[in-house]
Amino acid sequence: RMSNTSFDKIIDNVFDGLKKLTPALLALLIASSFILFAPEEFMNKINLNNLGDTFKTICGFIFVISLSLMVSILVFLIAKMVRRKCFVKSLEKELPHLTNPEKIIVKMMYHMPAHSISLSVQEGITGALLQKKIIAYASSIGDNVGVFTFQFVLQPWVIKYLDSHDDFCKMSQSEFERSIEEHYKRIRF
Repeated sequence: RMSNTSFDKIIDNVFDGLKKLTPALLALLIASSFILFAPEEFMNKINLNNLGDTFKTICGFIFVISLSLMVSILVFLIAKMVRRKCFVKSLEKELPHLTNPEKIIVKMMYHMPAHSISLSVQEGITGALLQKKIIAYASSIGDNVGVFTFQFVLQPWVIKYLDSHDDFCKMSQSEFERSIEEHYKRIRF
């Protein structure tokens, strides 16, 4: 049995390949529609009035296939954007319900340059934030700040959300400094 995620990946791969063909499909669509639908006087002027029925039938097939593929690509792209937007909205609903330690990490990261911080992969909070798609690895190489520590960044949707929700990340300078100090004490060697 195939999971939804792997099916989505297959569909993504197929349509990513088709997107690369989009300029060629568009050219075929325009050329075939021109041959099929141009006024006869114009076709006479450019000496294309003697195209046989077989050639016009082939152009008709090309027109239908390229139009179908272009419409499919467009519908798929729109569906993908809508699905992504719904996914982000569902994640945004979860952000206010983070635990206090998770909120502190997110607040610290938001106030750090590049919205990144060193986190230990041994801590459950790191796994929880990764699972909730709030943070992502900034590098696959450990940063040697502590045992099993890596640089993590906030996901772009989180930054966008926090930019428009000032109340979520309010943190005084002293609270920020204290939180950073406690955090690095906890993860250092």
